[in-house]
Amino acid sequence: MAHRPMGSPSRRRAPLLVACCAEDTMIPLRCPRPMAAVLTLATAALLTACGGGGGADAGSPGGAPAGEPGAPPTGPAAPAAPALVASSGTAATALVQWQDATGTGPWTLERLRDGDAAAQAVIPVTAAAGAVVDTGLAAATPYRYRLRDAAGAVLAEATATTGREEALVADWGAAQGPAQARAIGAQAGEAAAGEATLRFEAGTFAAAGTATLTPHANPLADGIGPAWAIELDQRPQQAMTVAIAYGADEDADAVEHQRLAVRQADGSWWMLAAWNHDRAARRLTAVIPPGLVPPADMTAAPSSPRARAAAAASPARVVIQLVRFVGVKLLPREAGVRVLGSVLLQPVAAWDVREDACDMDPGPLCVPGIGLVRRDLPITNNKAGYQRRWLLEGSTTPDPALGMLTAAGASGVVYRAPATVPATNPVTLRFESVHTASGRRMAVSARVRITEDAWVGPMTLSNSADGIGYYYDADTRWVLDPSRSSESVRYYRAQGRVTLHIESGACGLVPSPASAELGPAAGFTDLEVDEITGRYHLQLNAMWPATLRTCLGTPMPTSVGVTFDQHGSLAADRLRGSQQEGPIHRVWNLARPQ
Repeated sequence: MAHRPMGSPSRRRAPLLVACCAEDTMIPLRCPRPMAAVLTLATAALLTACGGGGGADAGSPGGAPAGEPGAPPTGPAAPAAPALVASSGTAATALVQWQDATGTGPWTLERLRDGDAAAQAVIPVTAAAGAVVDTGLAAATPYRYRLRDAAGAVLAEATATTGREEALVADWGAAQGPAQARAIGAQAGEAAAGEATLRFEAGTFAAAGTATLTPHANPLADGIGPAWAIELDQRPQQAMTVAIAYGADEDADAVEHQRLAVRQADGSWWMLAAWNHDRAARRLTAVIPPGLVPPADMTAAPSSPRARAAAAASPARVVIQLVRFVGVKLLPREAGVRVLGSVLLQPVAAWDVREDACDMDPGPLCVPGIGLVRRDLPITNNKAGYQRRWLLEGSTTPDPALGMLTAAGASGVVYRAPATVPATNPVTLRFESVHTASGRRMAVSARVRITEDAWVGPMTLSNSADGIGYYYDADTRWVLDPSRSSESVRYYRAQGRVTLHIESGACGLVPSPASAELGPAAGFTDLEVDEITGRYHLQLNAMWPATLRTCLGTPMPTSVGVTFDQHGSLAADRLRGSQQEGPIHRVWNLARPQ
């Protein structure tokens, strides 16, 4: 199908129809041409919720994880001659989009199982550029869509195959502040409260009315800041924009990969086309197509395609539930590691971006959004067109006192803690990615807290020979010896005190001194732990000179002490056991504090 060159005489062309997967019956979305210029970034933002498979850097040719810096949006572009494009998708939903240069209509959109002659669902649509969210589909199933004109002629067809991913579903959070009412009307204007601003073009609303904005608890695990409920007393007739401001204490590089999403009637969340991040104004802006505006009653969505179409055109009250969330993150965000220990950190994207779906059409195709799917797609350490680096406490220069970073193959980094707890604790690790052509920067951070490595617990030895009962107890703390230790094999020295108790009847023996500090002066202590095999060797030999006195006052100089030489295996990160050797019974029970 040939394209009409830009600027050549207009002539009727087949409409542009795109089908890609996303989540339950057809919800019409309308993106009027006056808003097309603000959607230019979205032309390269079909997610792998519309394609499936692959890592964030390798999911599709030319792709880039959503939230990664890429080429900035260009200026307005004139609508191009339509072409037919189709992209496969995921789960129980298809996102079907079209654009027609002539603007004639009305049209109807049919859904068929691929290979069937009869349509499963039919919905009326306008001839203008728009989209339909088709939900309630079967997983891993191909579907075919036909766009017909008023006379019934087929104008375009496209196919989409659902995948197997489940959409992200989360309940709405509780209100966290007062509702704030703002006036709206048929003319262009805005409604603002707190960080949120809703902007609308002339003709978006049929009459004067009210928009009520209320901050709520953000329900998403990766949510940032408050969520917003925007209640409108009438359904918008065309796309609106929403802006969320962020504070001076937030890192603009981190905000670069954040996105906005709206909640649908089935509880799923759909990402909006985050077409603009204004660093100077510290603001994220996105487009809300009317088809992604659910009914005010979030539990009573119409079940049939025609009922949904009627609801979409209804002037009834509606509520937009909006969240800001992290699109790219460093996992884990918070970690703890013992001295000389290590932890793997990996930057991941929640989705992939397909850039090839709209290559056939040079004009601004309306892409309203995509259903969020729980996915962690690794971002590689190296990719053509990007400069990527890892920093520890803001520096790429190694500092053994803070720890060391080692690339973990294609994606991620291994942080190895120093031998002693650093003065700066926790330490901050940062992954930066800069798009070489545009200079746009994305960064994610994580914090790692370093803790001392020790084993703590009691050790006892008892002896009941010769009718004289005695026992030793020791409250021990085994401290890491970094000069001898590595990450895989660790050595510890004991600290604490060992005490002798004698139970010998009415005229008993009294030792003096009855206790001694563990350490070189009292004897030898050594604990070897193999972190790979889980085997240990525990040695404690504490002896000290003492005098035994009886009730008759007769002193008896002697040496007293206790010995352990035990081998064993760790169990549930504990070092414990017991040994009976004739009348002598030894027990040890050491734990490793976090």
